[in-house]
Amino acid sequence: MHFQTITLYTSDPTLPQALTAAELLRLKTGLPVQLLSLKHLPVADPRQRQRARLEHEAVALRGQLQAVEFVLEQGRQNPVRYATDLCLAQEDKQRYERRLHQVQGELLLLQVKAGEG
Repeated sequence: MHFQTITLYTSDPTLPQALTAAELLRLKTGLPVQLLSLKHLPVADPRQRQRARLEHEAVALRGQLQAVEFVLEQGRQNPVRYATDLCLAQEDKQRYERRLHQVQGELLLLQVKAGEG
């Protein structure tokens, strides 16, 4: 029978707080818990980190685009009153679209590089 082991990383595994947290987790889950120093923490793959950062940025940019499109839609209903806002919102929309296009290109490039490796 194979048991899953929970691993906790801390700057000092000998601290009473770390030991208490590990013991509490063991009691709550019924699984073995190992307490390790941060130096044992696995190093993240730089490509994976970059991809995650780019994906997060793309989500944020899509949200900004939706917000700007909403402002544009509202402003077009009363263009005289919101003329300046419409101009600024249109510039924002173009800037977000350009950056989203760049991010999508970078993500595609990462996928191609991953396929080559």
